[in-house]
Amino acid sequence: MTNNRLMIIILISSIVVFSTGAYFKFVKSYSGEELQVNTTSLAGEKIQRQPKLGDMIKMLNELESIRKEYEIKSDENETALKNLKRINIVLISMMILSLFAFIWSIQKLRK
Repeated sequence: MTNNRLMIIILISSIVVFSTGAYFKFVKSYSGEELQVNTTSLAGEKIQRQPKLGDMIKMLNELESIRKEYEIKSDENETALKNLKRINIVLISMMILSLFAFIWSIQKLRK
């Protein structure tokens, strides 16, 4: 009975960790209200939204390449880019590990 209880706790916590990682990677905005990204919906409508983690990394990579091209001295973009990439790696690792824990706990509960 305690083994099943432990597997249920692992199952629930892996769901929580996965959903938290998905929120911080795909939903949370990492910029202020004034910065907007133009996107096109499936219906073809132009929509403005706040940039997500991937959008910010892409934008800062482009700014970094422009900065290097014109030899502009600045550490702020590089530091922000390193931090966002680190957050991205941690979130992806969290989501993968929680997915493995989810599958493992389901297999243990079936036995």
